[in-house]
Amino acid sequence: MSKSGGTNDTHQNVVVYNVGNGVQRDSAIEPALNEDVPKKRKRRGAKDTSAESLRVTLCIDVTSEPDDSPFVVPVSMQDGETMPDDAAGKPKILSDSVATMQGCPTPATTNSASGTPLTSLRLETEGGKRGLERLVNNVYQILRQQFLVHFFTVFACRDHAWLLRWDRAGLVISEPFNFVKEPLTLYTFLYRFACMNDAQRGRDLTVVPASEEEVELMRSVDKFETQWHESQFAATLVPGWPIYKILVPEHDVISKAVLRKGSSKAQGNTKGSRNRVRKFLVGAPCFMNKSVMGRATRCHIAYDVAEDRLIFFKEYWRTDTPTSHPEGEVYLRLHSKNVSYIATPLAAGDVRVKGGRVHQTRSQDFIKGSDPKLVQYRLLLKEIARPLKDYEDSLQLVEVIYQCLRAHEEAWERAGVLHADISTENLLIQWYMENGELKYKALLADWGLCKYIEEMDQPVVKASRCGTWPFISAVLLFYPTRFVQGVSHDLESFIHVLHWMCLKFHNTDYSRIPLRLRRHVAILYNERDGQVQGQFTGGFEKMKHMQDGRIPFELEGGSAKGKRVGLHMLLGKLAALYKEHYAWLKPQFPSSNPPTSPKRSVLRVSVVRGQLPPARDSAPEPPDSEEATTVEKPAKPVLQSHKQIIAVFGKVLAMAEDGWILDKKTEDKFAPYRSDEKTASKVEATLSGEAESSEEHMSVEGVPSKRVRKNDYPPLSPPPHLSFNPVDWEAMAAALHSLTSAESLAHRARIASFVSSLRPLGLRTPVCNLLAHRIPTRWSLYRGLLRDAPSDDVRSRIRTLFQKHKGLRKASTVKRVLARYHKMRDMFAAAKAGEPRSQAIVERYARMVAFCNEKARNDRLAQEMLAWRDKLAKRPIMTGIFLRATIYHGPLPRLKPQPKHISGLIGWRRKQRERRIDENRANEEQLMDMQCEVEQERALAERALQEGQPFKSEFVENADLWLNPMQERADEFEAMLARDEERARTPFPPALTAQIMAARREKIANKTRELQRERAGVVLKRTLRRRRQGPPAHILAKLSEEEKHLDQVSRSVSEVGYVGMVKRRLGFKLRDPEAYKVELGNPKEMERLEREAAEIEAENERRRREDIAMR
Repeated sequence: MSKSGGTNDTHQNVVVYNVGNGVQRDSAIEPALNEDVPKKRKRRGAKDTSAESLRVTLCIDVTSEPDDSPFVVPVSMQDGETMPDDAAGKPKILSDSVATMQGCPTPATTNSASGTPLTSLRLETEGGKRGLERLVNNVYQILRQQFLVHFFTVFACRDHAWLLRWDRAGLVISEPFNFVKEPLTLYTFLYRFACMNDAQRGRDLTVVPASEEEVELMRSVDKFETQWHESQFAATLVPGWPIYKILVPEHDVISKAVLRKGSSKAQGNTKGSRNRVRKFLVGAPCFMNKSVMGRATRCHIAYDVAEDRLIFFKEYWRTDTPTSHPEGEVYLRLHSKNVSYIATPLAAGDVRVKGGRVHQTRSQDFIKGSDPKLVQYRLLLKEIARPLKDYEDSLQLVEVIYQCLRAHEEAWERAGVLHADISTENLLIQWYMENGELKYKALLADWGLCKYIEEMDQPVVKASRCGTWPFISAVLLFYPTRFVQGVSHDLESFIHVLHWMCLKFHNTDYSRIPLRLRRHVAILYNERDGQVQGQFTGGFEKMKHMQDGRIPFELEGGSAKGKRVGLHMLLGKLAALYKEHYAWLKPQFPSSNPPTSPKRSVLRVSVVRGQLPPARDSAPEPPDSEEATTVEKPAKPVLQSHKQIIAVFGKVLAMAEDGWILDKKTEDKFAPYRSDEKTASKVEATLSGEAESSEEHMSVEGVPSKRVRKNDYPPLSPPPHLSFNPVDWEAMAAALHSLTSAESLAHRARIASFVSSLRPLGLRTPVCNLLAHRIPTRWSLYRGLLRDAPSDDVRSRIRTLFQKHKGLRKASTVKRVLARYHKMRDMFAAAKAGEPRSQAIVERYARMVAFCNEKARNDRLAQEMLAWRDKLAKRPIMTGIFLRATIYHGPLPRLKPQPKHISGLIGWRRKQRERRIDENRANEEQLMDMQCEVEQERALAERALQEGQPFKSEFVENADLWLNPMQERADEFEAMLARDEERARTPFPPALTAQIMAARREKIANKTRELQRERAGVVLKRTLRRRRQGPPAHILAKLSEEEKHLDQVSRSVSEVGYVGMVKRRLGFKLRDPEAYKVELGNPKEMERLEREAAEIEAENERRRREDIAMR
C-alpha cells in the first residue's frame, strides 16, 4: 500500500491481480517489511512498479483528504444525508441537465465540440488537479505495459466512492455513493467483476504472452539492414519487459496481388482465412503516446515469425466516420496508382474478437453530442525508417523533402489523396542495401488524416482543419473558417518543415542566444490566440513572414556566404514563391487591411520585438527571373499546384551537381528546453486526447491540445509585460504591527527575553560534549572507562562506541547512552575493587568482546582469501593473439580479460592527443597572427623612414619575446607526434613473441585435447551447451509441436527407456543393452560360477564365526 496524494506516486492503494504468474511471490509483504534500509525499500518500490502494472486488473485509489479528491460530492451527501435507495444502491450515468440540477457527476470525455462542462471534476482547485493527475498517471502506467480495450478503477475519499470505466473515448464516472452506510453497491461491483472473464475486464485477447521458445526466438534475431536497426531492436528488449505475441488474422495480410489492385476484397474473407492467424512478437514500444484517451498510438519493431524478419507495427484507435479512412486502405489506394516514396503495408485491419465483433469504445454512448466512436486498428509496414531529424547534412535534408514532395504530388494527381498532416515526424529516411551499397530514400508516412478528392466538397471535410500546429499553414491558422484545406496548405507545411529543421540543427542569427531562439520559435510556431466558431486561431507572426516573403532567420556560414548553391539559395527562392502566393491570397482575406493580432498577441510580441533584429528582406530575387523586382506583375497562385515548388527544388538540386556548399549540422538546439514539455500536466494531455479530424480538442484549461506527436519544439510563450510599483516597507510593517493583538506582542517579547546575543543557547548538545551533561567530566568517564577496562579488546570496543555515538543530539537518546556509559564505568570500578559479581560480569563481557573481535578477524581473513581467489581466477591470461603497436600503445599481447590499466592508458592517450591537436591548431593561428603583425609593423617602419616621419615599433624589437614561447609549444607538439610515430613503429620483443607463441600453442593443444575427449564420448560443458541450443531459429519455427518434443527428448544423454525408444525411432546408433551379459562371461558357465561363488561365501562365513568364538 502507498500513501495517496503524491503527484508522482504511481502506486495504487489497493491493486487486484490475476492469480498465478508469481503474483504471490512478487507482491509478498514480509520481504518488503524486513528491509530496514529506506533506500532499499525505495529501490524495491520503483522496481516493482512496472512489474505490478503487467498483471493488475483493477485499481482502487484511496485518499483521506477531501481536498485531494478530483470529484464533486453532492451537497446532500456532504451534510450527512443519505441518498434515495435508487441512487445509493445503483450507480448510474446522468445527463447534462440532471447533473446540473442535482450537482452529481457527469461522464468526462475528450469531446469538446458539445461544450459540456466537466461538472463532476474539481479542476478549479490544486488538490483536485493533483488527485486527477494521480489517477491518470496510474492508469497510464497500466495501459502502457498491457494491451487493454478498457479498464476499471475505483476511487474512494473517506466514506464515499466512485466507480470509473476508462477507454480511449473518455471516462465514465458513476454517482458517488457512501460505501459505509450502503455497502451493497461496492459488494455488487466487486462480485460482478470477479465473475467477469478477461475480455469483459478489458483484456485484448488477440495479444498473449509469448512462450519461452518464442522469446528465445526473438532474442536470437541477428539479421539487420543497418547498425541503427540493430540498436533500435535491442532497445525494445528491455529487461523485465514482457515479450508479447500478437495474433493477426490471415485475411488482414496484404498480398502483392491485393497491393496492385488496391482493394482488400481481392484477398478474400473466407471462414478458413479468418481462423488462420499470423504471429508477430513485440517487446517494449519504440513510441507510445502519453495520453490515456484519444488515438493512443503505439509503435513497435515486431518480429514476423513466419517470414523471419523485422517489420514495423503500429496500433491506434481510429475514428469510425465515413470520411475517416483507415490507413491501410489509403496505402492500398496509393500503391494501386504506383505512388512513389511511400511505405509498403504487409497487413492492416480492425482488431476483432471471435464472432467478428470489432474492438470499439463505449464511453461516447453516454455523452450527449460526443465524438464518434473509436475502433482499434493495426497496421504492419515492411519498412523501418529513421526520422527526418537523423539526416546527415543539408543536401540530404533537401533531397528527402524533395522526394516527399514528389510522393505528395503523385498521391494527389494519380490517386486523389491529400495528406493533410505534413510535419517533421511524417517525413522519414529509409536506409537499405542494394548491390552491397548502402543507399537511402525518403518515405512520406502517416496518412491517417488524409482527405479524398471526391469528398472535398462535403461540409464535414470543408470544416475540418488537420495537421500538427507548428506546421499548419499561416492562412489556416489565422482564418480557420475562411479557407478550405487544400494542396497549397500542405505545400506551405513543407516549407515550414524546412524552416523548422534549419532553426533546430543549423547555425542562424538566433543560435547565439538560446533564450532568444526559444522565444522566436514560440512566437512564430506556437502562438495561440482566441477562438473563432469553436476553432483556435494563431499564426500572426507566421502570416506576416509569408506576406512579406521573409525567411524567419538568417543562416550563418556555409552557403550564406555569397550567391553559392546551397541551402541559402533554396530558402531565398522559396521565400519569393510564397510571397507571390500570399499576394494572390490577400484579396480573399476578410478585410483589405493587413491582419492585426488580438490585444494579447500585440502585448506578447512587443515584449520580444525589442530583442529582434530589424526587418530584412531574405529573398531579394524571385526563383526564375529578376524582372519581378522592377516590373510589377499580377500575383499568381504558385502554390495551388506542385509545379512551381518542385521546379524550385529540382533546379537547385540540379545545380548542386556542380558543387553543393554544405551547411554544417549542429546539435539539437531545442534539446535544452525539452524538459519543459514534461512539466505539462498529464491531466490535460489525457482529457484533451488526440486529433482525429481536427486538432482542436479542448483540454482542461481551455487550451487546444496539439496533435498526437512527441513534440520536439520548446512550448514557451513570451512573458507578459510586468510593472512593479515601489513598496513602502516601513509603512507596511507599521500597518501589520497595528493589526497584531497586545497578547501576541507580549508573548513575542517574553520569548525574545530568553535569547541573548552574548550567550546563545543550544537546544541540543551532542554526546561528545560530556561536560554539559554531568559533573563527572569527560576525563572521569571516557578515561576512566579506558583505565578500568579489563583487556585491550574492551578498550578498543569503548573507543568504537564513543566514535559511533559522538554525533548524537536527540535529548532522550543522549540521556540513555550516557546512562549506559556511567553504568559501565561503575561496573568496571567495582570489578577492579574486587566485588565478585561485578568481576564475573566484566569477565564474561570481556570474553564476549574477544570472541566478537576474533570472529570479525576471521571473517575479514576469509573475505580477503575469497577476494584473492577471485582475483586469481580472473587474472589476465594470454590468448595467443598479437596486438600490433599503434600511436597509442606499443606491441602488446591480447589478454583475457583485458586489464583496465591498459584500456585506461589507451583512452587517456587518445584524449590527450585530441586535446593537443586542438591546442596546436590554436597556437599556429596565434603564431601566424603575430608574424603578420611583425611584418606589418616592419612595413610601416620602412614607409615612415622613407617619408622622414618618426615611428616607434612595438612588435619588431620584442618579436622574440612574443614568438619564442609559441614556437616552443609548436616544437613540443612535433616532438609528441614523433614519439607517437616511434611508438607505432616499435617491433615485438623476441621474449614477448616467444611468450605469445607459447600461449598460442598451449591454446591449440587445449582445444585439440577437449575435441578428442568429446569425440571419445566424454560429455563436456560444451557438449551440454551445444545440446541445449537446439536447431537454428529458422528451422525451429518450421517444426511442429511433436517434432519439437522429439528433438528435445533426443538431446538427452540417456539411451534406455522412453528416451532410447525415441532415439531408435529417429535412427540414432545406440549401444547394445545386452552388452553387460557378455562382460560377465559365457552364459554356459554361469551355473559353475554361481556355485563357486556360493562356496566362497560359505567359507568366509565360517571363518568369521571362528574369529568371534576366539574373542
